[in-house]
Amino acid sequence: MSHTQEPSGQRERMLETPIPRLIPSLAAPTITSMLVTAIY
Repeated sequence: MSHTQEPSGQRERMLETPIPRLIPSLAAPTITSMLVTAIY
């Protein structure tokens, strides 16, 4: 998975990916950074 996607590719991902798979893939980086901040 590339983090430097063009806007149209990101839009397609948001529209075509099933919700149960999309939410964890978007939440994982946020949760990870919050855990690192809390531990630090």
